[in-house]
Amino acid sequence: MTLFPETYNRFSSLIKEGGFYYLTGKIQERDGRLQMILAEAQLATNEKFWIQLLDHRQDKTILSILKKYPGPYPVILRYEDEKKTLQLKGYTVQKNKELEDELKNLVMKTIYR
Repeated sequence: MTLFPETYNRFSSLIKEGGFYYLTGKIQERDGRLQMILAEAQLATNEKFWIQLLDHRQDKTILSILKKYPGPYPVILRYEDEKKTLQLKGYTVQKNKELEDELKNLVMKTIYR
């Protein structure tokens, strides 16, 4: 695994020795050996951040709030009017009281599980 300084700075607070992670990157051959250049890292966890919503009216506002709290937890949205559940691609958040506080007046419920 190869990390360039810019990538290391992005993920240094997340990556700890002995941890398990989902990693994505680019495979290259160098000196007859394969190496992976890290592009993204995410803590390997089964826990997700669930957001229960009535409808789509607050989507843009919610997405802008989620962007402020990047972390390892995938985000799942549940729209009650449609009975539809989806995982947001490209959005993962941290477990954070401030995030929940910002969302509480926009959503029906939030939970990590």
